[in-house]
Amino acid sequence: MAVPRDIEISIGEFENVSLYHLEDIWDEYNKNVEKRDEIVEKVFFYIIEEQLKKIAEKNLKKRRKYTNQKNIEMGENG
Repeated sequence: MAVPRDIEISIGEFENVSLYHLEDIWDEYNKNVEKRDEIVEKVFFYIIEEQLKKIAEKNLKKRRKYTNQKNIEMGENG
């Protein structure tokens, strides 16, 4: 690697030689960062959604238990 470039561009034409430009490397880096951010965002919202479902299920179970208990008490007292 060299900045400024001090390697002749034609060297990339040789067999088994790969010539990369820093702009190309940065472009790939930025694409990967964007992909990573998209994945993190999807996973984050998935985790939040799953936790909200668990909380809702837990609250529903508590509500059912409470309602059943109240029905039993009302039936015994009524």
